[in-house]
Amino acid sequence: MLLIHKTVSLCDHCYRHIPANVYEDNGQILMAKNCPEHGIMHSVVETDPEFYYGLDHKKDFTTFNQVLFEVTDRCQLNCPHCYHLPDNKIKDSPLDFVIEQVKTFPKDCMPMFAGAEATLRKDFIELCKKINDLDFEEFSLISNGVKFADIDFTKKCFGAGLNQLCFGLNHHSYQGKRVHTKQLKGLSNLIEVGYNLGYVGYTIESLDDVPEILEEIQKIKSSSINHYRIRCGSFIGRSLDKHRSYLSDLVKKVKSLLGDEVNFGVYDDNPYHVMMEWGDVKLRLIQWPDVTNIDMEELATGPWCQFYDGPITNFVHQVITRDAYKNMNMPKLDEVPVRYHYRRITNEFNDHHWKHHWSGTTKISKFDWTLDQDQKPVKIYTLSPV
Repeated sequence: MLLIHKTVSLCDHCYRHIPANVYEDNGQILMAKNCPEHGIMHSVVETDPEFYYGLDHKKDFTTFNQVLFEVTDRCQLNCPHCYHLPDNKIKDSPLDFVIEQVKTFPKDCMPMFAGAEATLRKDFIELCKKINDLDFEEFSLISNGVKFADIDFTKKCFGAGLNQLCFGLNHHSYQGKRVHTKQLKGLSNLIEVGYNLGYVGYTIESLDDVPEILEEIQKIKSSSINHYRIRCGSFIGRSLDKHRSYLSDLVKKVKSLLGDEVNFGVYDDNPYHVMMEWGDVKLRLIQWPDVTNIDMEELATGPWCQFYDGPITNFVHQVITRDAYKNMNMPKLDEVPVRYHYRRITNEFNDHHWKHHWSGTTKISKFDWTLDQDQKPVKIYTLSPV
């Protein structure tokens, strides 16, 4: 066995934070972790060691200071890979409650409305106005875009101070072509009104969806859109997947379709996403981990999230633990180590990440379960719980 690095992960069964070893064996990148109650567990991190070792773990620091927070449990769609599991019977939190939560966020972050589908709040436009009055540098929204098929709604939101968002479009098989057409109309309206779109994202049920998605991206292509995302599903929430997929599989699929037209970008990467350039189009290819193979050393960065009581942590970590604490009503047995709490990401991150001090694999015969990670001082923000 070849040890790569030590980290923190989650127990498959109780979701407490536990020590883990990432290592190579039998031509795969694996993880072993040790829970005081449930013992040692093993999982696959990546099936292609060459791909894994080739990741730079650099960061585009301008894009990692969003803080997502939920403003509704309701949604008008029923996506196959939804991590939220919407409930349209739940009453939205009062507007003042949401505002007080956001007031605790550092002023140099970007608050980002999330849901289910935030635009379903009856007071959504008023919410935009009140957040705009808090004088953050900017604020944003993640949305399925259906409501923006109404051009008047699109203009009113813009007038209330919302001028940028991220758009979850997905493959047309997700909701059928009628809904997909409505989403495309919403996207067209957003571009027409002048919104900045952080990304247009597609979650896929199969790699067979990729060719049609690439064709649609070429049709949509707009200077208003920073980049396009393609994400494989993972075993979180309402996942219907039967087989686990890995990021290297998605990368190989895209490269097989585009050949020399696509290259790795000079932006950021980790085992859960890579950036690629396809002419003047930026692609982010994504494969989230799940509870079995989450590596917290890869998630000591934004985008950040606060989906439940407790500290703000990385978005993917919150999605996985939210699935336990909210969707499955499991008790929260511990708190995430401070090392992984919200911090302002700067160029110091490169000195903080394990890969940038890494001297190569080490041959081992047994695992070390001590947590002796380098605790470099970082600015941690203490935030009020939701």
